Amino acid sequence: MSTEDIFSPNLIVKEITDVLRDRIIDLEKKHSIPAGYLKTALALHIPKFSLEEIYTDGNVEFQTPYLEAKRLALILGKKINSLPKGLKHLVTSSTDKLSKVKHNHGKIIEVDIQGKELEIEFKEVDPEIGFAIQENLHYIGKRREDTLIHLGLFRKGEQFPFAYSAYSKLDRIYLQKALPFDVEMEKMLVLTRAYNINGAPVNAMSLLFSLGAQFIVQKFKETYTGIISAVNPNILFYGSIFKGSSFYTFATVPFLPIYFDGNYVTRKSIEGTDTMNSGKLIRTKIECKPTIWMGHGFSKKIADKFMDSKIVHISEESYLQG
Repeated sequence: MSTEDIFSPNLIVKEITDVLRDRIIDLEKKHSIPAGYLKTALALHIPKFSLEEIYTDGNVEFQTPYLEAKRLALILGKKINSLPKGLKHLVTSSTDKLSKVKHNHGKIIEVDIQGKELEIEFKEVDPEIGFAIQENLHYIGKRREDTLIHLGLFRKGEQFPFAYSAYSKLDRIYLQKALPFDVEMEKMLVLTRAYNINGAPVNAMSLLFSLGAQFIVQKFKETYTGIISAVNPNILFYGSIFKGSSFYTFATVPFLPIYFDGNYVTRKSIEGTDTMNSGKLIRTKIECKPTIWMGHGFSKKIADKFMDSKIVHISEESYLQG
């Protein structure tokens, strides 16, 4: 399988979200949910249904996934409504305006299609705000308690970032073993959460990743070797931002989603808890495409190793063991 093939979407998920497109948009408008949020949430929850449930009696209207979309719309609407006033306004009032960010005499400037300029600030995000984004706006909907670094882009004078990223230390053995070089786990960072509002400049995330890497190198000196992050084609993510930010594919890992009380939960969030052995977990009922892992090196030597690496395909057994 070529590198491009592994980024191709899960065809079942794509078919369902394509057919339900107009109804998803209607639900987003009804519950004041920004465009695209519900589509991603639904994509994440489709694997909990079997093919028989999805294609009931050959029905191509996808009634079961549509009912799931209605349920998720209620949840998303409540989450967004619970946000701090300023953050809620930023998220719900943004539109897909066309702007980009550029550097100008040491400053970061947002420029819209009329040529209007606005200064942008790159800085650390208050962890309380970062966790609010992780829990209520990021598609996973779970905070990473082990988050070490919260970074963001802010329009000057604003309290909340329009683009956000979060980093934790690597803690999975199967990923360490798949790296194209030997390194201790604590020397690798994982970009665990990345989010931007709909009205963010088109190149905001690429800039945030670039500035984030520079910040980490400068603040932590030689503590970290590089960053890795995941792209999930089952939720129709294609990795374009990472590809344009000097991240290179080094591994694929089985995507085996699990659900509790009908909602997606991460393996990390339930490990060591009663939930893990409650017998109430629902596991994926359809075949999912592997998650793609990409890496970025802080030095030329490590960057070259990522760029030249052969893709390692992690087995289900290795994934479940660590």
